[in-house]
Amino acid sequence: KKEKEPENVKVTFIKLLKCQSTKKDIVLFVFAIIGSLAAGCAMPLISLLLGDVIDGFDGSIPQEDVPNVIHKVIVNFCVAGIAIFIGSLLMVIFWTIIGNRLSNAIKMDSFKTIMMQEQSFFDGANTFEFSTKIQSQTKTIENGIGTKVGVALSSISQFVVSFIIGYATSWKISIVITAMLPLLGLGGFCMASAMKQGTAEARTYEKAGGMAEEVLYQIRTVASFANFDYEKKRYDSFLDSSLKAGIKQGFKAIYCPVTIVCTA
Repeated sequence: KKEKEPENVKVTFIKLLKCQSTKKDIVLFVFAIIGSLAAGCAMPLISLLLGDVIDGFDGSIPQEDVPNVIHKVIVNFCVAGIAIFIGSLLMVIFWTIIGNRLSNAIKMDSFKTIMMQEQSFFDGANTFEFSTKIQSQTKTIENGIGTKVGVALSSISQFVVSFIIGYATSWKISIVITAMLPLLGLGGFCMASAMKQGTAEARTYEKAGGMAEEVLYQIRTVASFANFDYEKKRYDSFLDSSLKAGIKQGFKAIYCPVTIVCTA
């Protein structure tokens, strides 16, 4: 008996990046990481600067020193704002470019792979699903790398710097906030589960799109047999299953803000 190949093959982030491994892509990747880390590290400094503003107007500073304190605070805010702007700009631009280049490379490789297949491959697969499936999957990869990777790196750097600043300024309050991390972790787990449910919803849309293309391509045959009602029921069945998956995803996504509110 022939061994069945796995339907879903997991590909790591490193393997995806290997699709584009030129020197230009490495430079883009380095600048994107620098921008993400800079944007994340600069965000906690805003809270520190706001604390300095409050301390500067508590009445303990002499009246003649107030203009100097205000000038210093304004300069610090401007520096932090410029750092956040430049970091966010680098993050969005370079990660978007990397996502677009990777998406185009995957589309080219997918087309080459499909053209190299034997006739038996096309007999056992719905060829009308190829275009919809490739487009939706590459768009998911492009959106993930273009935005989510940069946001993830920015969030990690912001998390680390926030803890460093928190324990350096007020370690007692930081310990109390640290005790709430398991509840926040539960919210993150629920959000990840909801994102996984969204993948199943996307697959259903792929099947519905492939069926719609098949019907339009063979519209004469469908019209000759007056088979529109049957095809409509088939298409509605895909949409119904996708609707149920979307409802489950919505309920799971609610848990994340609920845990945040409970923590607050």
